[in-house]
Amino acid sequence: MGLSHEPIMELIRASLDPASASAADRGDSPAWRLVTATAHADAANGTAEGLHLLALGGAVSATALTQILAAHRGQSAEEILDSLDLMRAHSPDRIAPVDITRLMRSLLVHGGERQPAELMVELFRRDREMYLGLIVELGDYTATCVGHLADLGVCGEEQTLAQLDAMLRDYVRA
Repeated sequence: MGLSHEPIMELIRASLDPASASAADRGDSPAWRLVTATAHADAANGTAEGLHLLALGGAVSATALTQILAAHRGQSAEEILDSLDLMRAHSPDRIAPVDITRLMRSLLVHGGERQPAELMVELFRRDREMYLGLIVELGDYTATCVGHLADLGVCGEEQTLAQLDAMLRDYVRA
């Protein structure tokens, strides 16, 4: 049996849960709980496959929605990421402020997964806690993009989720 895209969709749905945004402690966040449960399952299996799937799938989702959001705002994806860098630099509660945009920029520039995968492996080896935080941040950012697209009247939440589901299903199969 091959990989499934469903864990990535579960991360996005958990990130859309208002409890993730309002959690006073990260352990109360459904997205954080999903990521740590994946880490525990991976450890029990002696792999990191589930975490890497969440990280790369989260990055692909975030990058795709950034491009769509940028087009509807009349900006470039680079401008959106520059804004994200500025916002995250002034938000001390964020775990991985630089790595999320670095990863997304890599996907935008390279269009493939070799460079982004190398960035993720580097972070995974350097700091597991930050790696888990990166995955949660990617889910949070993707959820924020889903909300912005709905607010702009581009696409409702359920429609965006259905499109992400189809895109991720194809991505995981490839």
